[in-house]
Amino acid sequence: MLPGWVCKQYVRRGKKLCGPYWYRLWREGGRLRKRYVRPESAEAVKALCAEWQAAMRGVRARRKVVRFALSAIREMAREVRSLRQYA
Repeated sequence: MLPGWVCKQYVRRGKKLCGPYWYRLWREGGRLRKRYVRPESAEAVKALCAEWQAAMRGVRARRKVVRFALSAIREMAREVRSLRQYA
C-alpha cells in the first residue's frame, strides 16, 4: 500500500505544453509531497494508492466511533460531577 493519490499533470516549457506526466502526491508531516511515476507503472501505483485509501476509510470510520464514545463518556462524567454537588 502506498499513501496518497496519483494524478497526471502537464508541464509548460516556454510556450510548449508537455505531458502528461504522472505523479504520486501524499501528505507527510503537514506538507504535500510529490514524486514522479513512470507511465508504465502508473496503473500499478494507482492500485496501491487505492488500496491504501480503502484502508484509511476504515481507520477514519473507527476514529469517528471512538471520538463519539469519548464525548459520551465525558458528558456522563460531567453529569456525575454535577450530581455529587447535590449529595
